[in-house]
Amino acid sequence: MSDAKADDRLSPPPLEQGDTRVIENLLAAGSRAVVVAARGISAPLLPARREFFYGAIEMKKQELWLAMAILTLCASGAQAQTVASHSGFNDPTEEGFTANGIESLGSPIDDGGTLAWNLNTGTAGQELLYERPLTAEEIAFAKTNGYTLRANLRIPTAGKLLGSDGMGFWAQLEDDWWLMRFSTDSSANPTVHIHGGGGGNHQILGSGYHNYELVYDPASSSADLYVDNIEVLSDLTPAENPGSIFRFGDGDGSFTGAEINYALVEMEIPGLPSAEVFTWNAGGSGDWTNISNWLPNGTPDAKQETAILGDNITSAETVFINEAATVNRIEFNNSNPYVVAGFGTLTLEADDESTDPSIAVAQGAHQLQARVELASDTVVDIAADASLDFINRLSLNGNTLTKTGDGVLTVNNALNSGDGLLIALGGSIVGGGTVGGSVENVSAILSPGSSISTASSSGDVTAAVPEPTSCLLVVLACLGCSAAGRRYR
Repeated sequence: MSDAKADDRLSPPPLEQGDTRVIENLLAAGSRAVVVAARGISAPLLPARREFFYGAIEMKKQELWLAMAILTLCASGAQAQTVASHSGFNDPTEEGFTANGIESLGSPIDDGGTLAWNLNTGTAGQELLYERPLTAEEIAFAKTNGYTLRANLRIPTAGKLLGSDGMGFWAQLEDDWWLMRFSTDSSANPTVHIHGGGGGNHQILGSGYHNYELVYDPASSSADLYVDNIEVLSDLTPAENPGSIFRFGDGDGSFTGAEINYALVEMEIPGLPSAEVFTWNAGGSGDWTNISNWLPNGTPDAKQETAILGDNITSAETVFINEAATVNRIEFNNSNPYVVAGFGTLTLEADDESTDPSIAVAQGAHQLQARVELASDTVVDIAADASLDFINRLSLNGNTLTKTGDGVLTVNNALNSGDGLLIALGGSIVGGGTVGGSVENVSAILSPGSSISTASSSGDVTAAVPEPTSCLLVVLACLGCSAAGRRYR
């Protein structure tokens, strides 16, 4: 094909978003990619069907234009949210799943170059399931907008029989119950079975890894099953078994045990809004980036998100942060200390609605030992009898840090304002660190070194310290220094 023809083929005509003719033509074309797109389900399978655009599926040029248009419209619409996911040889309990059964039956495996999580229940009576509860909001969105259950797996066991619950993956969304079970023949070729309702089964040739997708369409209240991107079962209806959970593993303990390798398992819901408030859910120390340590499962790392370090710990604990993360707000609310420490940088940034970032300390004595960067003006509010220590470098980057509340803010290292401003509106600011920049003290108690005595401090005026260009630094002495407790207004 010449370049001119190729360019002509890839030039779509003008198209209105409400043009239903597009969907009708694309559905008639019978492409898997188009079916997924027309239903509004964003799926990673689409790249696997790129040949749709390059001639593997015979279509007229107008249909190609329409296909590209609908996929463009679909991409600009609601994005799918992955609510539960396992991948590779990651431990599912560190991905937001709870183990139910004999945990020693699961282990990571490099299966001929494919990283997976291996379940080996080789003895009858042994079970291991990984479960993730579904919230009422998630179920409501799933039933309204549709959902996809997806897995990439291999069953090495030949002659594996079909058990009562079975080895596979399933979901319960109120009364709707989907259960995909697997058996194998003597050559380990798998057969997938859809349990209950309008179920069916389909045998796959090849004992290697296969992709399985159950795509639910709320318009028809039915689902289609795709194996390796090819539709193999249509118009399936769910069985009835009330519940609210997504799980995978081996619940076949009453039957013959077997082995299964999960390279990928996930549930996806289009249109589901992303969580914006994450609460520390671990009972002790843990990694900031481990999604199972937060509720809902995820990691606070966006400028519209809040991280709450609340009442789930019963002794001093450390939250390790070794990667960069950005949040809009951090809340400390526990009488036991939280220490946020590591080689990562924690950035506080305003969200898209221009809500300034903040740190709130309701109770307890807490520490930020990781480096902290301000990308926007920030308020630190510390309640009476509470405290927050900045142990490592705090960079204002030209922004204003305002201290409010009757509690104590401690700077025990270098605060580099970068032409920023520290405003003290209440409580105390103490420490053994240095502040380079300007300090305005309205009604707080400072425990400084002698340097600050050169600033104006009479009556109710604001005390200001010149920038480092004037060769003046405010030295914040420890609480025990002789200047501690001096009142500045």
